[in-house]
Amino acid sequence: MRVDAVRDDRVTGLTIRFTDDPVPVPPLFDDIIRGHLASRARTRTNSAANNPYVFPGLRAGSHITRSQLKTELNALGIDVLAAKNTSLDELVAAMPAPMVADALGYSYTALGQHEQYRGVRYRSYVSGRMPD
Repeated sequence: MRVDAVRDDRVTGLTIRFTDDPVPVPPLFDDIIRGHLASRARTRTNSAANNPYVFPGLRAGSHITRSQLKTELNALGIDVLAAKNTSLDELVAAMPAPMVADALGYSYTALGQHEQYRGVRYRSYVSGRMPD
């Protein structure tokens, strides 16, 4: 995400543009985003002011990579893989796995495993809804 996608306006407040329409940032997060933008880390060879990305990478003019972000989050004690798996488990418990797979680009097999792990695989079948 580029810095110019974030706009701070007195009338509309802080917004982020992912597509054509800007999305308002909830008040709970706007100070966090403003603080991050004001104190972005410099790269090895350039200042943060010259980097166009909200999350600068290690190389000048580049954005943070997936592996670099994972490493930094893990160093802070955030287990990215566990968070992803827990999120997928919760999603397949709330809605059918094929819908989640289609929406997020996962395979049916992968989310079927999450369904099985959660114990909700056949819950939506008629026999699964009948009392014993």
